Amino acid sequence: MRKIAIVLIFLLIAILAVLGFIIYNLYGSSFSTPQPSINLLEVDKTVIGEDQIYYLLFSIKAYQLHSPPFSSNTPKINVVIGNQEYQAEIVKTQIVVNQGKLPNPDLKISIGEEEFINLLNSENFNLALQDSVSAGRTNLEVSAGNTELFTKGYLSLYKEITGKSLTGSFLR
Repeated sequence: MRKIAIVLIFLLIAILAVLGFIIYNLYGSSFSTPQPSINLLEVDKTVIGEDQIYYLLFSIKAYQLHSPPFSSNTPKINVVIGNQEYQAEIVKTQIVVNQGKLPNPDLKISIGEEEFINLLNSENFNLALQDSVSAGRTNLEVSAGNTELFTKGYLSLYKEITGKSLTGSFLR
């Protein structure tokens, strides 16, 4: 009986080690801030392009978004600035931005050109963005379902964008 208990304890330890390994590989790198792929201090804040969209997404910590466990369904965001459309996909903490539009994004962020330039040039980007959202100058459109938003980490992103904890207005 004692040998069975010892075997079960070792088996439990092995299972916990494997789960720890899986969790670390899925989420381990999202616990720290990754190095940005561009120099954020040198972003031209007078134009609109892929670097500026990257600046927006890095500032709101989109790098913390992740694929749901045991899935390759990466977080996808469309950003519309005036009449220019950009797509972003977050792959293992890396924000990949390109011009164009993804067919089924989780989230769409829409901002006017002048408002976006003002945000880029504000002293506190996140605070200015939160003000812009609450005033209706920046719009958020959610396409993904509640479960998908939750498992990809959008709850913390909501707080970065709005400054508020989730109260049901982000999830539908």
